[in-house]
Amino acid sequence: MKPSVYLLSLASLACCAPGNGNGNQKTDSIGQKVKTSSGYVVGSRAPNATQVSQYLGIPFAYPPVGRRRFAPPEAYKSRDTINATAYGHNCPSQSAAVPEGLEPPSLANLLAFLGQVGDDQQEDCLYLNVWTKPQSGSKKKPVLVWIYGGGFNTGGTNNTAYSGQHWADEEDVVFVNFNYRLNIFGFPGAPELEQNVGLLDQRLAIEWGEFVTAAMPF
Repeated sequence: MKPSVYLLSLASLACCAPGNGNGNQKTDSIGQKVKTSSGYVVGSRAPNATQVSQYLGIPFAYPPVGRRRFAPPEAYKSRDTINATAYGHNCPSQSAAVPEGLEPPSLANLLAFLGQVGDDQQEDCLYLNVWTKPQSGSKKKPVLVWIYGGGFNTGGTNNTAYSGQHWADEEDVVFVNFNYRLNIFGFPGAPELEQNVGLLDQRLAIEWGEFVTAAMPF
């Protein structure tokens, strides 16, 4: 599936997260404990947008290791409360090398940063993040689901450049992004293995967002 086609499917998903219809609803607190399909999660205050709640590193699928490696993702469910205050691991990727002697130095630094050279990568990487302002009424919020690029070889949400805190602060949306398996782990190309499991990761994360934002008090 071409990325452009998949992004069109995101546009059609542009669901809204409803608030409580009770006119006496009190304003929710920042980072409050909320129920999701993964289990209860507790967030925190976004560092550079202090009116925004951030929920980081929420598992939406069981770790794709062992028998789950190269297999379609399985939705994560837990009875324990998830402390969603730190990013999960990025999926193993092929980070692009930055040419030596590149000028100006700031450009080299930027490319290294965006290329995520030396970032934290593990196979246990199917996590998503949510940013939103607390719900303060019954008005519905639009949900923005963002998928990083990288040619299915590089990328990850554990990168401050991809934070949704400012989107949520300025536009008052529910911003969701997530990791998905890359290169051989997501697109193995072996005839005997399930194909394009990285796209199945994307679909499961979007289904998580569609279900949860309809139920959470965002």
